Amino acid sequence: MEHYKTPPSKYVSHLLGHERKGSLLSFLIAKGLATSLSAGGSDSYSCFSEFEVTITLTDKGVDSIR
Repeated sequence: MEHYKTPPSKYVSHLLGHERKGSLLSFLIAKGLATSLSAGGSDSYSCFSEFEVTITLTDKGVDSIR
């Protein structure tokens, strides 16, 4: 990780997790599919990283994936 100013997981979590117009969350909210989204990870391991995305779906969002 010493070669990066920002760990990759922080960069990706920012891209997925921001809430401004044009974001993934704003799209899901506009379609009535979700109410919240969070994303983040850990780069603390030497051979792998963990990354998690949590989306709180509306009833319409749940129905759309069935």
